[in-house]
Amino acid sequence: MCLFNGSYLDDEQIWSRLEKLEKEEDELKQRLARPEISSDPDKIAKLSKKLDELKQISSLARKLRSAISDLAAAEELTDQEGNSEAEALVDEYRKQRDRVSSQLFQLLINQGYLTEENEDELDIEILKYIHAWGPEYILMLAQKLQTGVPEIRDRVETLIQKGLLKRVQGTMLESYHRQEGWDKHMNHTYYNLSRKGELYLRDLRNDHENIDTIF
Repeated sequence: MCLFNGSYLDDEQIWSRLEKLEKEEDELKQRLARPEISSDPDKIAKLSKKLDELKQISSLARKLRSAISDLAAAEELTDQEGNSEAEALVDEYRKQRDRVSSQLFQLLINQGYLTEENEDELDIEILKYIHAWGPEYILMLAQKLQTGVPEIRDRVETLIQKGLLKRVQGTMLESYHRQEGWDKHMNHTYYNLSRKGELYLRDLRNDHENIDTIF
């Protein structure tokens, strides 16, 4: 069973990220204690804001670990025949674990620590453009979406890792943009929707009356 129910990151990856954030919190506390920091109001305000953010995360992480521990202890008690009280505790602690893990997962997303779990406006625009016009290469995507080439390249690579896009060599394309007058570059790498990407947009369309009005 997946504890965090991530679409792209598994539990181990999320726990690893949590441990890094908890380590960052400890390091930040040490920095705030330094004389050169404690005497600078601007730095104190900036670092204190970051520390408060990390404290929210670490507090929920501790609650989750406690809930997991309590659940494991209650499950051991259920091995004793006829322990109805322990069975009730198992149900209670399982609900508590699931509630806290959901809160923590959403907090990590909201604060930008699980960017892989979201597709933002530009990601959707890339997918929509390719859905409408067919396979495209990086430079043309950047031009059409009026975004820098490095940004488009990074987004496309992320969408590939998520399985929403796939690479297609120019030599493999039967047509380009489904209309005459467009030159197909044989030496370019094009990007097309994967089956998963097609299903993603279909589900998105089902959730909204018109996909073009999502943003």
